[in-house]
Amino acid sequence: MPTERGEIIMNTEKGIFMQISWLCNGKLKQLLQRCGYIVHQYTPFNSFELQRQRLLEFYGIGQVVDGGANIGQYAETLREHGYRGSILSIEPNPEAFRHLSARAAKTSGWRVYQAAVGEAAGEAILNVTANSFSSSLLVPRVLPFNVEAGVVVVRQESVSIEPLDQILDRFDQGQREILLKLDIQGTEAAALRGASRWLDRIAMIELELSLMSLYEGEAPRFQEMIKLVADLGFDLLAIHPNTVDPRTGVSFEVNVIAGRSRTKQELTS
Repeated sequence: MPTERGEIIMNTEKGIFMQISWLCNGKLKQLLQRCGYIVHQYTPFNSFELQRQRLLEFYGIGQVVDGGANIGQYAETLREHGYRGSILSIEPNPEAFRHLSARAAKTSGWRVYQAAVGEAAGEAILNVTANSFSSSLLVPRVLPFNVEAGVVVVRQESVSIEPLDQILDRFDQGQREILLKLDIQGTEAAALRGASRWLDRIAMIELELSLMSLYEGEAPRFQEMIKLVADLGFDLLAIHPNTVDPRTGVSFEVNVIAGRSRTKQELTS
């Protein structure tokens, strides 16, 4: 209710949060911003996580395949924002996989599998980084700026590579619509080529893409990957900054969501 100090508005959508719309004629908002915080309404307009959840609902997603799962951060975020379908998390790093397995064991409908995803089965060297989640089959470039302090290779692990077609054949996916999420540090194109038989079952794709060359070797950049996704029959639905240089505001990586092509009427109805 309105007070001398401002107005607190309850947003009752799913009854999960309170929205502060105005306090102290904006002085509290300014104070929070100076401290590095911002308060805003929880809507698909300004929450990428909620936008993703709305897209999951719109496309009727009942199965998420989480490639490059690390320790399960993505799956837990999906659960926090309302997704209740099945999840298959795939991770090659042995240490990260142990943590992932422990998390998944506490939640129903969450399965895990240890492998790197690629175009064909084989073995490869995984460059494990200090922050773990930037680990890649490719070698990080030495850049003249600091993209992420943890992108330093601390050891190498021999890992198995399997195509997604082979992995998905191992698990019963039922007839559910699938979201394929790939956060595999530069090898997304190879992973998509290894999913050719399952592409017709995939309704949505989420990718972490680089806007500049961050790894040695063949790592397609943003424009090439967007064209590849379009050629596979998917429309771009959402883009969200991921890694940003706090000094310049330049984005190095973005999260992209694409959906199986639909008519304009279907997308806006």
